[in-house]
Amino acid sequence: MSTRPDQSATAEGVSIAGAPPPLAAKEVSVVYRTRGDFGRRTARHALNRTSIEVNYGELVALVGESGSGKSTLSKVLLDLASPSAGEVAYHGKALNTLTRTEMRAYRNEVQVVFQDPAASLNPRQRIWKCLASVLELRGVRSQLELNEEITKLLTGVGLNPAESFARRFPHELSGGQQQRVAIARALAMKPRIVIADEPLSALDVSVQAQVLDLMIDHQKRTNAGYLLVTHDLNVVRAVADRVVVMYLGSVVEMGDAEQIFERPQHPYTRALLSSRLSIDASKRRIRDRPILTGDVPSTTAIPSGCAYHPRCPIAVERCSIDAPEPRVTGDGSSVACHLAE
Repeated sequence: MSTRPDQSATAEGVSIAGAPPPLAAKEVSVVYRTRGDFGRRTARHALNRTSIEVNYGELVALVGESGSGKSTLSKVLLDLASPSAGEVAYHGKALNTLTRTEMRAYRNEVQVVFQDPAASLNPRQRIWKCLASVLELRGVRSQLELNEEITKLLTGVGLNPAESFARRFPHELSGGQQQRVAIARALAMKPRIVIADEPLSALDVSVQAQVLDLMIDHQKRTNAGYLLVTHDLNVVRAVADRVVVMYLGSVVEMGDAEQIFERPQHPYTRALLSSRLSIDASKRRIRDRPILTGDVPSTTAIPSGCAYHPRCPIAVERCSIDAPEPRVTGDGSSVACHLAE
């Protein structure tokens, strides 16, 4: 479900009202079967009927506590994990129905920036080879063209002189430089959708701002769609167009960033936002703000009804029995809560 049902686009990035979104998850569930104590098989519910879409020209922020299913959802959108139910659609067609040509277009168009740049780069390849192998998939073949494209990519992410960085191995770079290379590799395919899974968490604060600026600049220049998975709510407030809040594998609220931050409807969203650091002294003195208490329940034993009700300060008996369905509230947000508004 989206708060912008009329915003979509064609493969060329031209918005067309009513067209299917370029990338969407529809009622996706992911269940992992594992062996527990004494060999008993247990089910871990990583995602539960989760729906989300990413349109061209917007930055969607995916937020929630650790264990809420954000990374699993990213993997499903990237076709790195298979849903147990539901489907992921590319321009309205389910991934498992795409032809070979359509799947190649999907692979080219949807790229990823991983959380750990050191782990996502081949330690035995120089940066030149790392980027050249991607460009060759795009059809760039000659040595001259490869050198020109690699120089352009490295310069574009602020690695100068490009020739010097191209000769290095990943371990010869700092964390921020490695992440810039990872971004350059993703941009080498000229993607229309970029999924960035915690791309800033492994970096120093000063480097975080530089890397974030790179992604925002690309998003604005190319009208690409971005899905930013992050814990940093201050970053979300600054850059996001839409915010999707997840809790224990489900989307509990989504809407325009301004609406989510100024008028959060779900108790979990309010508690999550109140936990962010603020330099405003007056806000720090607010004593009646909601506070997250308790731990996130195990995904092998999700509470009945609303999964958040054991931690919710306003829960009623109905919350422990009936699972709330997402509904659109007066300000256009989608919220899964019996007591919203």
